[in-house]
Amino acid sequence: MAPLSFYFLSSIAAAIAAPLLWIAAGGTLRAAAAGAFNLTIAFGGISGYILMTAAADPGNSRLLPAALLMGFFALSNLVIFAFARRLPMTDPRPLPRIVRGSFALFALTLLLVGSALVSVRPGVMPWEITPEGSVTYGWLFLGAATYFAFAVARPLRENAVGPLLGFLAYDIVLIVPFIHRFSDVPPHLLTSLVVYTAVVVYSGMLAIHFLCLNAVRVAVGSFTILR
Repeated sequence: MAPLSFYFLSSIAAAIAAPLLWIAAGGTLRAAAAGAFNLTIAFGGISGYILMTAAADPGNSRLLPAALLMGFFALSNLVIFAFARRLPMTDPRPLPRIVRGSFALFALTLLLVGSALVSVRPGVMPWEITPEGSVTYGWLFLGAATYFAFAVARPLRENAVGPLLGFLAYDIVLIVPFIHRFSDVPPHLLTSLVVYTAVVVYSGMLAIHFLCLNAVRVAVGSFTILR
């Protein structure tokens, strides 16, 4: 596996962990619905792909347990989604237009990139990946597309914090490896690297701006109530 694949998987783990930590620290449980649906799609798609691979290669005894584990994760997140979506929202403030528009762009981009990866189109990622990795990464992107689409469909600030925290954690892990990649990227992957890096930089700036501004407003509101 290429070194950038390890960074990528680490960034996905960080993107999942960041919203969970926010929710555990006092964020609304209702906001877990979108993240749970994201993981339902991602793990469900990966599970289905592994099952099809297992059917084509019955001699590989490791594939079926892996498919069942992914299926268990998908089902668990579906249960969380069904529970969390019934809870009331605690922050009814609307989402700023720039954030909603950016989320719509992110969702569309992730949908297109994820579909291309699931179809095993070459040159989508800015490093060489295996066909198995392409499909797996594709389902992760397709799941993430629903995370941002959820906030577009329900444009409330509470629905934006989780995705932006996840994106920021994802960006922090990947930005330095991507910058280093420019020194040795093959010509046929340069466009992919430029686009991917631009998305990482923009999403990171958007996340920092919105999250910091949101934190200041919450702090001011709390101070006003205390007074």
